[in-house]
Amino acid sequence: MISVDEYVRYALFYVEKAVAISESRGASKIVIINDRTGFSKKKNNDSTLKAGIKLLAKTVQKYYPERLKTMCLLKSTWFLRLIFTIISVFLAKETKDKMKFISKNEDLLQFFTKD
Repeated sequence: MISVDEYVRYALFYVEKAVAISESRGASKIVIINDRTGFSKKKNNDSTLKAGIKLLAKTVQKYYPERLKTMCLLKSTWFLRLIFTIISVFLAKETKDKMKFISKNEDLLQFFTKD
């Protein structure tokens, strides 16, 4: 099991990578798709996950406030939706509105073309 700091560092590494790619293509916003297939409460330490998501959300909101266009959480569990409901009180409305819980792959077409 990874620590909260490791989780946040890992996630921020990919945020930085996405920012660099988007800037190289002339874009200023990024879309993050987090496929939660196979994720379960039993496989993860609840307190670490909760603390990691909370710290990551605060960090992204503070240091990347205008970078995130949308974050799609694909096939998330009821537990993750519950955690989001709990931590959403700490998020700005604009940040909360960027979070999309998606049940089926096909629903991603609301945000992207098939290409």
